[in-house]
Amino acid sequence: MRKKIKILAIAATIFVAFACDEDKFLDQQNPNAITPEIFWKTADDFQAALVTVYGATQFHSISGSGLTFEMLLADMNATNWWHGHFAYNNHTYSNNDNEVTQKWADLYVGVFRANQILDKLETESVPDLSSDERAQIEGQVRFLRAFFFFTLAHTYGGAVIHTTVPSGSNEFTKPFSSIEEVTNTVILPDLEIAVESLPEVWTANQDIGRATWGAAKTLQGKTFLFVQDYAAARDAFKEVIDAGVYSLVPNILDNFTTEDEFNSESIFEVSYSETLVPGEGGGLVDSNPGNISVAAAIGAEATTIVSAMATQAKGGFHVVQPTYYAHELFIFDEPDLNLNMNIQAIDVEEEDTTFFTQSRRMHASIVDQNSDGLYYLLPAADADAYNGGQSAYTKKWSNWYDRAGEVSPYKSGINFRHIRYADVLLMYAEAILEADGDVSTAIDYIDRVRARAGVVTLQAYLAANNNTFPEFHKPILASIGATRSFTAPTVEAVRTHLRMVERPLELYAEGHRFKDLVRWGIAEDIFNQRFSEEEDRANNPAIIAEHEARLDINVPREDFVIKSVNYASNPAQFSYYPIPSQEVQTNPALGN
Repeated sequence: MRKKIKILAIAATIFVAFACDEDKFLDQQNPNAITPEIFWKTADDFQAALVTVYGATQFHSISGSGLTFEMLLADMNATNWWHGHFAYNNHTYSNNDNEVTQKWADLYVGVFRANQILDKLETESVPDLSSDERAQIEGQVRFLRAFFFFTLAHTYGGAVIHTTVPSGSNEFTKPFSSIEEVTNTVILPDLEIAVESLPEVWTANQDIGRATWGAAKTLQGKTFLFVQDYAAARDAFKEVIDAGVYSLVPNILDNFTTEDEFNSESIFEVSYSETLVPGEGGGLVDSNPGNISVAAAIGAEATTIVSAMATQAKGGFHVVQPTYYAHELFIFDEPDLNLNMNIQAIDVEEEDTTFFTQSRRMHASIVDQNSDGLYYLLPAADADAYNGGQSAYTKKWSNWYDRAGEVSPYKSGINFRHIRYADVLLMYAEAILEADGDVSTAIDYIDRVRARAGVVTLQAYLAANNNTFPEFHKPILASIGATRSFTAPTVEAVRTHLRMVERPLELYAEGHRFKDLVRWGIAEDIFNQRFSEEEDRANNPAIIAEHEARLDINVPREDFVIKSVNYASNPAQFSYYPIPSQEVQTNPALGN
């Protein structure tokens, strides 16, 4: 008791001592706090701040599970009515929805962190920051800021432009700028500096994953492509191709496991880990600012939630499933049996060879009951969960290849690839087709991607079919009772193939499809077409069962009946996310 009284007496004495100068007492600084006055003084400070800009790319809405909502906006993925994602499947989301508001907030966190560094690079004198290191830091920050603004512009149809840290409340009140204004004011100028400042490769192991010249040049080309400056896009992509830095990995699956990350195909990749912070769930991303080094590569939810089944091959979420259109495209992706990669087994005694029945990119992307190999360590047919309208499940970004349920379904650890070389080849094919009408070169680059997938190339089809190739985008019912339709390799035919077959197959569930449909201006037509196909499928179950058992299901989903009507009611509204309501309420310049 005496000891407790003594402590209370000391506390009372301290209080009395400071009571005569209350303002000074309340203004005491925490000696352990990091403030702007003591930070930004060394090269290490700037590198630590740079890590936080990279950390912003890990937010779920930017590179993780939040992307599953956007995948449902297009025609390759769908979900069931009992999921919270259903509003995005049907285009009934609003400006109050969490995913709409969270993505905006996360992207502006990245913008703010980038602007901080750029401001301090201009105003702070840092003796140990060499001119080369300063240029490399600026190049990385400008690439990342351009990436954030590109994502904002093509998710929300524009952005509020902030290129400095606001110094007063009045600087938060800025109008909404169009895609064109954001592109010309921020994205392209930032990328021009990044292209000049960044190396082709980072040689030190600790630098793997940093932005490179190739990432900046590719995003520059993609920016031109999205504003339909096809000649500029063509030239930018050709520089990336001719640099010889990147190549397709032999097996497309190597892009979607934890085994071969930052490979030769990776151009811009965001790191995740399932082991760095044991015991933490997938929700922990960049949430520990006191431990910057851990925040940059912490175990994250990534896009595991797109996994078809959570544990082994049963149960699960079924959140992001292939549509029947997507499933058919993969079925039509014909393996080339002349390629060794398509040999599954050789029986020397019987002189018999067994071939894979599906393309390598189907194997890496989706699974149905007839699929090759194992799924969560079980034969695909044993999944025993193809119900509720599912004809197939999404495999990409999940641990299906070596997991039997011992790892949390919310934590995959698989890095997310925003830009990979296969996409560059397809974007170059598109750009040269649109800029020059060069069908031959476009087919050449499309075929490079097809050959890696182990499927018959367009050139092989042309050689075997009197200079025509199959129209794979037409559904099964369109070909019943007749040979599949073929077409000559015109600009229009190759454009259609690129848009409706090659890009959706190669880039399935990678977040590109809806933005592609919008920039091409064809989303409404595609949704109407998918709804028509949906009706035909429902009205002809016997034909489907006879000609393609993989699509013979008891309860067909209606993925487009609502989507086609809602999107058509206001394409301008549903082509982009709306500006979040809280932003409109707090920024008078945005209007009501």
